[in-house]
Amino acid sequence: MALGDGRFVPDSDDPVVINFPAARTQVNYMTGPVVADTVVSTTDADEAGTTMAQYVVTAVLSDTLSAQLYVGGTASGTTVSIARPYEHRQSLFDGQTVGGESFVYSDANNRVRTDAFGIPHVEAFGPAYIPNTTLIYASEVADVDISGVELIDTNNGNRGWVEVIEGQKSFQIITIEGDYFTCFELFHDGSVGADIYNVAKPFRLRRTPFDALTFNGIAYVYSDNVTRVATKSGETQTETIIPSWLVTLDVIYGSYMGNGTGVNAADASTIVWIADAAGRAWTRIL
Repeated sequence: MALGDGRFVPDSDDPVVINFPAARTQVNYMTGPVVADTVVSTTDADEAGTTMAQYVVTAVLSDTLSAQLYVGGTASGTTVSIARPYEHRQSLFDGQTVGGESFVYSDANNRVRTDAFGIPHVEAFGPAYIPNTTLIYASEVADVDISGVELIDTNNGNRGWVEVIEGQKSFQIITIEGDYFTCFELFHDGSVGADIYNVAKPFRLRRTPFDALTFNGIAYVYSDNVTRVATKSGETQTETIIPSWLVTLDVIYGSYMGNGTGVNAADASTIVWIADAAGRAWTRIL
């Protein structure tokens, strides 16, 4: 079993301690049952000669972990604070723009990263720290930049931020805009969420790509977001979308498009959800 995967490792008879001599040769002094040929790497020269020990995480905070020394399969009972690695801390990124990308956190383990092109990416931190279960290695470092903290997680579990591919959602329409809908998320139990989503219309049902333009000899002029007049060789017909969308009643299904949909909302944000056509099309009004 790999260390740091969110489960306890089998008990050992002695504390798990790995020493790093100044010559950078890694010597494992573990005795008792060996779980795996685990190598914990360090890259900071300041850590040469320091001692690492194994801890069980008891709580996950924005920039630190609460943990207890884990010896012989038993937690010590004394809680210490361990700094999370720099790139895992919330306070350093939340509400900030770093390297052309902006970050907004909903909690310490979930965030939205908006890239330099304005495309949002929903990300989760993983593998997750599971309180009273996850084991980590931490080392003493003199220059931890969090007041009162002298230990830092070595990230032996190879944790990091991973984009969440959300797949599909059900939505209830609030408004019908020219190229998109504003919606509430509709959950499987019939309840409606409070967050507003912008969901792009299918391309052929959008207004901007066709309004006041001519394609294949047909000129289109829209009177609203669901009605238009098509003119060809002097003959005109009024068209509307059938079946019509019923505000606050209709349910639409949206797919997540990580690279965007080509539609921006009124606030210029990139829309990453697109609605299924569900059989809708432009139809002549008789």
